[in-house]
Amino acid sequence: MFKEYNNLDAVKKAMKQIFNRCSDQKNNIDCVGFIYNRGLIIQSDNKIDQAIANSLAKNCFQTGQDSFGDTQNLTNITCMTEQDDELFAWTVVLINDTDALVFSGNLEGEEINLNVHRSCLNGYIDEMRHLAQEFRRLAV
Repeated sequence: MFKEYNNLDAVKKAMKQIFNRCSDQKNNIDCVGFIYNRGLIIQSDNKIDQAIANSLAKNCFQTGQDSFGDTQNLTNITCMTEQDDELFAWTVVLINDTDALVFSGNLEGEEINLNVHRSCLNGYIDEMRHLAQEFRRLAV
């Protein structure tokens, strides 16, 4: 069972710690961010590209509404980008209609590392989702 928090600063600190723990591993996840009310507010010490993170999350929110309507929920999506001959993985995990977790990582030039990036997320998502829900509960 997950811990219940009584103040927002404690949630922020816990988020920052788990984000850093996740991004410090050799798992093709270099940066983690939390988008609250469609704006990036907490991230790992390794900074995520805020413009890309917000844009990807916005597109996922919109795709979920437009493509699936009320019959299905888009919960997460992973994609790969190429910049200056480097490959990057991006995963957006939707918490609700306005909040998301965004993970980014350098794939070290190997598309196969997208599988490593994706498989390592599962160990972090539940705890991060809980912290995001605690943040929303206390921020209201």
